[in-house]
Amino acid sequence: MGIKMTTRSTGGRPFSKTYDYLNIDESIVPELRTIVKNNGIQLVQGAQKRSPVDTGTLRRSIRLSLENGNLKAVVKTNVPYAKFVEYGTIRQKAQPYMRPSLRVQKAKFVRDIKNAIGVKKKGG
Repeated sequence: MGIKMTTRSTGGRPFSKTYDYLNIDESIVPELRTIVKNNGIQLVQGAQKRSPVDTGTLRRSIRLSLENGNLKAVVKTNVPYAKFVEYGTIRQKAQPYMRPSLRVQKAKFVRDIKNAIGVKKKGG
């Protein structure tokens, strides 16, 4: 079991419902898909760059999958010891690689989404 980190849209709504809720024109959905994919790729790259390397297995195992019509990016690893590296153990100091990468990428992702939505709201 590896680490799986995702973020949820406003109020836990599926994104397809959220863009209706936020009054977003459906014509920007392809742009949002691109933003989700690009930010997911950058999150993978950041996590790989920050992951400690012994054999390189952990670094190579960090992957991106796109879900919910490419409106959800999931970055995870299937390496069983990934959580011990990220959070540490009683005997091993934590070596966070996913959380710092997510923190950095989240700011860019939010900015990208706000820019896309701010320009193309319904009736605007």
